[in-house]
Amino acid sequence: MKRQQQNHRRKVAPVAVLALCSGLSFIAHEAQSKDWDPKLNDQAWGCSTLFSRYPIKVLNGGDSETAVCLGEGKKGRKAMSRSEAYELCREQFDATTLLIRWTSKGWNCRYYGR
Repeated sequence: MKRQQQNHRRKVAPVAVLALCSGLSFIAHEAQSKDWDPKLNDQAWGCSTLFSRYPIKVLNGGDSETAVCLGEGKKGRKAMSRSEAYELCREQFDATTLLIRWTSKGWNCRYYGR
């Protein structure tokens, strides 16, 4: 009787481990997909002028109201507002879908172009 139980456990254990790993990978995939939308496949950075492919140097980058843009040629320019950044990103990249957010390195525009 004990031998049958041991054989049964040996057969069931790999299946249980596989099921557990599959479940964990599904959970990890779901968590990752919440942070990244595959439709928004390009991104650009901007602070006071046009967006570029690389982050901008920003002084006091914690808040867009007090930030000073340093990395766009002219030093000491005030950061553009959220609505200005949204419109500029939409027009510059002819974006159909976009997400704009402030980071310590300036405005980050993730977009899906036409």
